[in-house]
Amino acid sequence: MKISTRYIALSLIAVGLALALPACRTKKNAAAKPRTEAIPSMPGNVFEPSEALASLTSTYRTWNDVTLPVKLQLNSPSRFSISGQAKIINGKAMLLSLRMLGFEVASVYADDDSIVAVSKIKGVYFSEPVSRLTARYGFSLSDIQALLLGRPFTPGKGTIRPSDINDYVIESMAETFRGNDYAFSFQPKKMPEWVNWMFVAGGKADNEPSLLGLAIAPDGLKSIDCIYGEAVKTTAGTFSQSMRIGTTFKEKELDAMISWTFDRAQWNSGLTLTAPKIPSGCRRVTTEQLLKMLGTK
Repeated sequence: MKISTRYIALSLIAVGLALALPACRTKKNAAAKPRTEAIPSMPGNVFEPSEALASLTSTYRTWNDVTLPVKLQLNSPSRFSISGQAKIINGKAMLLSLRMLGFEVASVYADDDSIVAVSKIKGVYFSEPVSRLTARYGFSLSDIQALLLGRPFTPGKGTIRPSDINDYVIESMAETFRGNDYAFSFQPKKMPEWVNWMFVAGGKADNEPSLLGLAIAPDGLKSIDCIYGEAVKTTAGTFSQSMRIGTTFKEKELDAMISWTFDRAQWNSGLTLTAPKIPSGCRRVTTEQLLKMLGTK
C-alpha cells in the first residue's frame, strides 16, 4: 500500500503516534471516545462570495516560520498521547520532535519531496516520497500545513487569500452547529475527479467567522472528517488550536488529534530544517506495518 496524498495530513499524525507508541502507551487502554461527529449536510442557496468569507480570509496573515509546542493524541483504535515541539517553515518543511521525560523518542519530518520519521526507542524508520504524489494531484506542502494549522487552502496555493474567493462556491447553511449564530460552507469550483471536499466556517453574530470543519470524500474510500478547535489570534493571524481527524480504515475507527500551543509560539526566527538522521541499524517499516502499530490491522 502506498501513501496517498489524500491521507498525508493523517499520515503525519499517525506516523508520530505509531513511532512514539512504546513510550506513551498506558498499561490499560481507556475506553475510546466516539469519533467526532461528521459535518452535517449543508443545503442552502448558492450566492456570490460573501462578506463572511472575505472576513475569514482577512484574518490570515503571512508568516515565514514558527516554533511551538505540539501534542498528538490517538483516541481510537487505541488511546494515548505524546507532546513535543514543532518547527515549521511555511511552504518548505516541517519537523515534529516528540519527547518523553525530556528525551526525544521520535521525530517526523516532511517537505515537498518526502516524509521521513525515526523512532529511536523502536529502532525503526519510515520514509516515503511525496513529490510525485503532490505533482500528480496538485497538492503542496503549504496545503498540508494549512490543513493541520486550521486554515482553509486553495490546492497548490496554500492558505486561501481574498483574491481566491471567486474560485469557490459558497453556500449558506440551513442550520448551524457548535453553538454558532451562523455558518456557511465553501468548496473550490475545480477539484480533482477522485475527491471532493468542503470547508465549514461560522461564528457568533457581529464576530469574525472561524474555520469549524472540513469534510473530505475520496473516491472509493471512507470519508474523512476534520473538526477544528477554537480559533486563536496570533501576531501571524488566526489559526485553530487543534484539529481532530477521523476516518474508518479496514472497518476500524481511526480518531486522532493534533493540538498547538500558540501562546508559546516563536515566529519568524529564521529557521532552517533538515531531515532527521537515520541511526545505523534502524529497520525500515512500511505503511502497512505503521498502521499495524496503531492497531488498525
